Amino acid sequence: MNKNKVYRDLKKAIKGIDIKKDFDLFEFNTFKIHAIAPIFIRIKNLGEMLKFIDYVNSSELEWIILGNGSNVIIN
Repeated sequence: MNKNKVYRDLKKAIKGIDIKKDFDLFEFNTFKIHAIAPIFIRIKNLGEMLKFIDYVNSSELEWIILGNGSNVIIN
């Protein structure tokens, strides 16, 4: 699926969502390694999480929930 389409669809499906394209995860890992996430979403509440899960379940997206990112190396 096209990241621009995913970005637009999620912004429409979840009003006010904190979503970014081509986001550098540098600040989220303790090793301070630059790694680019095609789409980055910061979920703020349960409602957003449930809408996000509905969206990904209806699509064929691969996704990962990342906690604080400590001791994680992303390439």
